[in-house]
Amino acid sequence: MDNCDLRTGALTLVMILVGLSGCGTSSPGPQGEWTWVGGSNIENQTGVYGIQGTPSASNSPGGRQWAVGWRDKTGNFWLFGGWGPHLGSTYLFSDLWKYSAGQWTWISAMNTRTRTFWLPALVSLTAAMACLTISTLGGLEPRLIARGWATYVVYIPWLVTLPLCGAAGAYLSRRAGGERWACLAAGLFPVIAMTSLVGVLTVIGKFIYAKPHWLNFSMAALLGLILPGMALFLGAAPFARLARTGGLTDD
Repeated sequence: MDNCDLRTGALTLVMILVGLSGCGTSSPGPQGEWTWVGGSNIENQTGVYGIQGTPSASNSPGGRQWAVGWRDKTGNFWLFGGWGPHLGSTYLFSDLWKYSAGQWTWISAMNTRTRTFWLPALVSLTAAMACLTISTLGGLEPRLIARGWATYVVYIPWLVTLPLCGAAGAYLSRRAGGERWACLAAGLFPVIAMTSLVGVLTVIGKFIYAKPHWLNFSMAALLGLILPGMALFLGAAPFARLARTGGLTDD
């Protein structure tokens, strides 16, 4: 990597153009002309990961774009993330590579479950809570519906935005290679989290309220989650349907 000066940012572009499949030393070409240093000359090459933490001449991060690269003080080149081909589809990477002494080393990768479920689920939950907050601050009032012993809270402005929140979680999960269950669960995560909260409050309410009041609270709260769940499902289902039935194993 003697001729690789990443501080100019130009090398990163060069390596992306050649597929980020490798880099070596060579004598510089004529001034003003490109020199093919190394790597595959075929586009959309998939990576060869090898053994994690072990350098090998056959290792390669594969062709990808939007990756972040830099050089440390000792001259090693580091590569993180990007977007490119993987397992027959496009993929958002979260892996870390090091190039040193003419060999690539796969350093680390985010746990598959974190990448395909927890992060998309967190995005879906954050988006749902942000929409609820914006609706509240905007002065949009919920609608109260009384039915017998229970009163239901229907927040129509919030319900309208929930399909988008569910779609965001499912889409990100699918892009990360998640299975159908992961895509659907990521999209439905806001109502899953709220159901868990209701369960905790129900247990607490059992010891605070008399039995009739406790049952009323539990049933009203659970039934009040049906509409948000349906709205989230409406947005998540199309992306979950397109996801693979089999997912990646944990890295």
